[in-house]
Amino acid sequence: MANYSNLQHLKLCLIAEDEAVVTSVRIACPPPHVVSSFAVSGLVDNKNALSDFGKSVVQEVSNSDALLISWDMDLAPIINTVSYHIHKSSLAPVIALCGGNPDDQVSALAAGVDATLTFPLYLPLVHFKIAAYKRTVNEVLNRGISRGGQKLSTDGKTSGLMEVQHFGKIRLDSRERRLFIESKEVPLTAREFALLSYMIENAGAACSRNDILESVWGITFDTGTNMVDVYMYFLRKKLDAHGLKEMIETVRGHGYRLMLDQAETDFN
Repeated sequence: MANYSNLQHLKLCLIAEDEAVVTSVRIACPPPHVVSSFAVSGLVDNKNALSDFGKSVVQEVSNSDALLISWDMDLAPIINTVSYHIHKSSLAPVIALCGGNPDDQVSALAAGVDATLTFPLYLPLVHFKIAAYKRTVNEVLNRGISRGGQKLSTDGKTSGLMEVQHFGKIRLDSRERRLFIESKEVPLTAREFALLSYMIENAGAACSRNDILESVWGITFDTGTNMVDVYMYFLRKKLDAHGLKEMIETVRGHGYRLMLDQAETDFN
């Protein structure tokens, strides 16, 4: 039997209304692991913007290893808002705690979380989900985008790793993980940003779903789900809303292609 006694101690934040969920997580992650719990109510205001309480939770998450959220489809807009602000300020993943229904897990991923877990929680799996997410994000940030951009160092000279790239109407900031279309910021989850980065890096090429899974999620096997399609749907929806309709086309029976004619570079 595997020995996981040397796993690092985790500092976790948990958003849940049900005390049974809080208790279950604390049992699965006993001391010296730390679990700080917060209620869902009051995280956002009536305009679905982050409240002062929500900002304090995001700040707490930025000093933690991960945020666990008890998944509820009715809370998807709130979870999406919280996830967006967490992704702007830290590398901590947002992990949804779901029931056994795979559709719940797909819905949670589509709402902007980075991973899902089911009950009963298994501490080593929590640990490795967090590690896998951070490894993927760091690889994306360190890799940069190889087509059409350049990084300016502090002395004004260019270097190999690109932080800000321009692609027609698009400006992509890899260091801050921010997307701008015609100077307007478009909020993306960390996974959506990684997906767009990968598609731009491979602009003009037909990218298979398996290649996308391996490069963006680090998954080298067929998951049996439509996870890539779900994420691509929401990414395209955001691009479409800002005048980049059909920038990413479907390659029937294979995957997706980012169209070169709409991703031509514009060096400023």
